[in-house]
Amino acid sequence: MLSNGELYRDPGPDSFTRQNPDRVTKRLIRQLEALGHHVTIEPRDLRPRSVPVAVPLPGREVPKERWRRLIGCARMRFMLEETTERSYTTALLTRETWEDFVALVQANNGVWGGCWCMGFHPEGLDRTSARHNRENKHSHVRQATVHQVLVYDGKDCVGWCQYGTPAELPTINNANAYDKQLIELPDWRIGCIFTGKGHRRNGVARAAVSGALSAIKAAGGGLVEAYPEQVEGRKPQRGAYLHTGPENLFEELGFTRDRRIAKWRWVMRCHVRS
Repeated sequence: MLSNGELYRDPGPDSFTRQNPDRVTKRLIRQLEALGHHVTIEPRDLRPRSVPVAVPLPGREVPKERWRRLIGCARMRFMLEETTERSYTTALLTRETWEDFVALVQANNGVWGGCWCMGFHPEGLDRTSARHNRENKHSHVRQATVHQVLVYDGKDCVGWCQYGTPAELPTINNANAYDKQLIELPDWRIGCIFTGKGHRRNGVARAAVSGALSAIKAAGGGLVEAYPEQVEGRKPQRGAYLHTGPENLFEELGFTRDRRIAKWRWVMRCHVRS
């Protein structure tokens, strides 16, 4: 349930493609050209949008198998037409919802071995004691020094999005690079995003971040920062967990790049009006 009382309905993983087909097409073309292809657009009779077709440039031949995988990935974005919209509700992490949060964490091995979503808090992550992390998180909940949106599928908590002020979430990745080019701190930060096993690729992360932005709007809005990882233009990251979210998700929600702080990590910003 969003702060305006409306039930959140996930638009599906291809919503951005459907809303911005030209923008997605241009992005795919740039990726293919970066790999040495000459790209032309070949209209398809059965679809209202175009599919990028890549042709290797002279002197830069690409093995057939790699070419097939590349084109397959490009076409896949246009083939995801049939998606099931999911309805989720959201609630803030409080004393009343603590046990729901606990159930989700315990069902997922403490979240990455016992993090309990403590990495962004002032205490940081205790890498030697999951019990200590749980106690610290519970203390924040009891003291109301945590902002976190929980996502529910029916009665089950299936994910979350952590957010807060820089004072609440001072511990970010690549802090030295971040501080080096810092001009002004944001009003809010998006911290950890998590989706429980068995619920991924169903729009839980989008519901979580949307719920956080809705809560920020209700709190007066302001400048919001996120620190996602770039997923386009890099090899698939097997076993990687994008605990700060993928860049394209934030782009779909109105965030834009501010600066790079690591090879694949960006500071992205969005102004939320009250």
